Amino acid sequence: MLLILTSYNSYAQEAYESEKDTPYYKSFSYFTGFAKGELSGKNDYKIVPSIFRFAFDVDKLGIGAADIVEYVADKFFNNPDLDAKGETEFLAELFLNTIISPDNNIEAGFDILMKYSYPVTEKVNPYLFVGGGVLYMSQQTNEQSTYYNFIPQMGAGISYDLKENLSLDVEYRYRHLSNANRRLPNDGINVNMFLVGTTWKY
Repeated sequence: MLLILTSYNSYAQEAYESEKDTPYYKSFSYFTGFAKGELSGKNDYKIVPSIFRFAFDVDKLGIGAADIVEYVADKFFNNPDLDAKGETEFLAELFLNTIISPDNNIEAGFDILMKYSYPVTEKVNPYLFVGGGVLYMSQQTNEQSTYYNFIPQMGAGISYDLKENLSLDVEYRYRHLSNANRRLPNDGINVNMFLVGTTWKY
């Protein structure tokens, strides 16, 4: 076990040295789409999202999931030419969502997410992400007693490269909204989000 950890630490340091001259900031994305959740005693909770995403390179630090995947693939398949790395990114999102049901209101806040993508072709990159954030909602519901809430979430998507520095992204995420029992009621609101976006890479 010690030998494995020592080998990986050496590998991570080499990855860090090879990529340290590249910028941490990788891309900017804008997403919109439709989201829906159920409310008790009211019409469904419906949202038109407007999400601004900033992506940062984690692999450059030698601690990303992509470095682990590449290291394991190299050891098991013994093929240094195998491009099985993918990318790990830290995502910071700001959003201003329009609530269209049960009443016209807004959501505003930010998310912090970790994302891992893996190339299946030169242009197609499926990805997974997980994280959470903080949200202010002006909508009154029977489920929530507070306007400020937490929003843990997870999701998956596919990115298609239109050209070298531009991609089209289709994404699904599952979001839970609650106030961590700071005040009752706190029944939570679960939302399914379907998003489409554009990413500009740097």
